[in-house]
Amino acid sequence: MLTDAGCDLIPVGQEPAADSTPDPAAGSVPCYYVPGNHESYGLNNVRSDLTDFTGEFGQPYRTFDHKGTRFILLASSLGSLRGTAWDQLPMMQQALADARKDPSVHNVLVFAHHPVDDPAETRSSQLGDRDEAALVEKMLTDFRNGTGKGAATVGSHAQIADVHRVEGVP
Repeated sequence: MLTDAGCDLIPVGQEPAADSTPDPAAGSVPCYYVPGNHESYGLNNVRSDLTDFTGEFGQPYRTFDHKGTRFILLASSLGSLRGTAWDQLPMMQQALADARKDPSVHNVLVFAHHPVDDPAETRSSQLGDRDEAALVEKMLTDFRNGTGKGAATVGSHAQIADVHRVEGVP
């Protein structure tokens, strides 16, 4: 397990200990790395792909369950999910289908570097493909409406604290 500034980076294919809920006395917490646009920059700061990232950390998207919540971590480094790694969209669809049937999963939380919507007037930090953004919103809304389970997304590229809801999904 990699450790960085009190954060245990969890390599792909491994999971933290079942009792890993943050404990101030432990000095570190489990951390999962969601790649953003800077992780796609290659030599001379030119945007490329996630070759270096995957060489260091493995597959840039994944799912895991922790205490009743299904976490879906996505890679949006190139400004879109399908443009960054197409296979993560079917993975997300399957993760939601499995969570729908799994009584131990009470919530779904999707993390990606780019938010579905950028609250700034410029809208320059959101997922670039608006059809893709609508698809993510629809998938989560359908999940929430069909199960009564919680669903939310978190994105950070916009660097603005903002909460909004689409059909009840923050």
